[in-house]
Order: sequence, then C-alpha cells, then structure tokens
Amino acid sequence: MGTPNNELTSSGWAVPPLASVTGEPLLAIRDLKVHFKLAGRSKGIVKAVDGVTLDIAAGETLGLVGESGCGKSSLGRAILRLTEPTSGQVIYRGRDLARLTQKEMRQHRRQLQIIFQDPYASLNPRMTVGQIVGEPLETFKLAQGREAETRVQELLETVGLSKRFSKRFPHEFSGGQRQRIGIARALAVDPDFIVADEPISALDVSIQAQIMNLLERLQREKNLTYLFISHDLRAVRHVSDRVAVMYLGKLVEIAEAKTVYADPLMPYTRALISAVPVPDPKVEALRQRIVLEGDVPSPIDPPSGCRFHTRCPYAIQTCTEVSPPLVEIKPAHFAACIRISPDQPDIEQVAPGAAPGLDAAVAAAGQPVVA
Repeated sequence: MGTPNNELTSSGWAVPPLASVTGEPLLAIRDLKVHFKLAGRSKGIVKAVDGVTLDIAAGETLGLVGESGCGKSSLGRAILRLTEPTSGQVIYRGRDLARLTQKEMRQHRRQLQIIFQDPYASLNPRMTVGQIVGEPLETFKLAQGREAETRVQELLETVGLSKRFSKRFPHEFSGGQRQRIGIARALAVDPDFIVADEPISALDVSIQAQIMNLLERLQREKNLTYLFISHDLRAVRHVSDRVAVMYLGKLVEIAEAKTVYADPLMPYTRALISAVPVPDPKVEALRQRIVLEGDVPSPIDPPSGCRFHTRCPYAIQTCTEVSPPLVEIKPAHFAACIRISPDQPDIEQVAPGAAPGLDAAVAAAGQPVVA
C-alpha cells in the first residue's frame, strides 16, 4: 500500500508511488472456477468465476475492480473456501487449499481472514464486542481468561477503539466503528492474508479515509497481504500495488496500479476509469466520459468469444469466436484482447478489422494457430 506520507484526507485520495512486487507468490490461483446451479432449473448455471489465474505476492495489495455482479466477491470467498470452488487451484505456501478436507482447511484459517462488506450484518447483535473479537482466540485456543481479555483490549486499541468498548453491543456503534471491530476480529489470529471485500462501500467518505489509513498502517506494522475488492476506483488507486480488472467472471487486465490508471489498454478499463470524477471542475468539464452501450450480459448465458464484445466499441466478428487469454502486452502489463499486441498496444491505432493479437492469443490458449 502507500507510504507513511501518503495519507488519505476526508476531502480526497492521494496517489501512492509505484510499488514493485518481487519474490515467490504467497497465493497462486490457477484456473479457478465458481459455478452455481440455479434452484428449480435443470440446466441453469451461474458462472460467477470462470477460469481465473492470478498470483498475489507476500506483502502486496492487489486491487480487484469491476462492475457489480462481475464475480469479485465470489473470487475472494472461493480463495478462503467460504464458497466452495467448482474447479481449479488455490495454492498457499505450497498446499492446494481447494483440495484440503474441512479439517485440514481449518488449520489454515488462522492465516487467511476476511473483512466483510457490511459492517452492520457481519457482527452478531447478541454478542458483545469483546466476545466478537475474542471468538477467534477461543476457536483456535490462542488465549483464555484474563489473557484473552487483555488481547481483545489490545486489538481494540490497535484499530483505534477504546478498550472500554469491549462490554458494549454492536448496535451502540457507528458504521465506521463497526468496521473497525470487524478488522480487529480479522487481526485476532495474526493472519498473513486478508480479503477486504468492499470494506468501505457502506461508509461515509470521511470514514472511508480513516479505514483506508488504518488498513495501510496495519499492513506496514504486520506485513499483511491484501486482496482489496472494490468498485470504488479512487480507493483502489490509493491502496493497491497492482490492479486486476474483472469482467463477467474473467480477468481482462492486470498491471501495476499507476500503469493501469495512466495507460489502460482494455476498452473496459478505460470506461471504468473515465467514470471516476476528477476533483478539479475545469478538468472535469473538459474530460470525455466513455459510456458503454448496453448492460452486463447474464453470467448464466455469457457471450461466446470475448465476453466484452457485446459492449465493446472496437469489437469485430473474430471477437465473437475467440476467447482471449491474458497476454503480456507491455512489461508486467497483461490484457485479454485480440485487437492489440505487443507491437500494437494502442487499440485506437489498430487498423479497422485487424486483430494483431489473434495469433498470440490462440497460441497462449494452447490451440493451433489458424492462418
């Protein structure tokens, strides 16, 4: 995440410096799929996540963005086995979490935690704050009695709450305070990896800034790794080392955060970024918004070929026939589009009807190249 001098303010978002990611991945996700059968239908299947391959390095924050319903939360929950993956691998420290038994998976839950989206629904209203934060300590037998009480008080102070709050109930707190309680609960077992699933979407802007700064500070102090899921591109821009863009169950672009915002390759990514308001009214007045035609197709019956072709202004007939994999278009910048290639990365400069990335896309998919 950002540097200590890169704090958020209630009036806006600061932009972090470019962060490099090195070393072996903490999590290696391979061809992960999450399909849901529709109740009452014999053949209806929702393809929420449909073949995602992704590495997350230790200590980094990977931002995951996309429109509502694109599969972001399903991916985060499948990584933690809160939703059972249909197929694929989630390799954590050399072990495939997707293949572990429930008993074996339980042993790994100390290292893998989640901050839920809704701070009102994610806390048990019948439990005190002390019981909520202390429950993981009891579950994993990390502390009992006075030791557990002291640990809970330390966790509350770590997230900016008074230790006196441990006897209170969730309904006595604001949304921002409840989210801090959720963060304290996630930190109770000293995890390595946290899925932050839309952690600020239900909060006011000023409170969002406080929560973002808290997550940033905790990452520095505890060397945490985050998968930060959000549709708020301002927040993702601030916190992320890299950004992955998701559309209808598939990843369509991955790059370092600064690169994605300065030089997006995919038309979908460009449209998302153009929707982010600019605080300068003069710049905002001159800026051209990219408006996509139509709605997101149904994940029950996704389009053939490139799933974005039904809304893409640059789509050609071949886009309906070839499903493009992620290809490295520029150094450490991957995109899934047959209309661009390393030699012709700017889709606006590609000749009408041309598909310079077709051969590379077909070869990457392990299919014979069609002349």
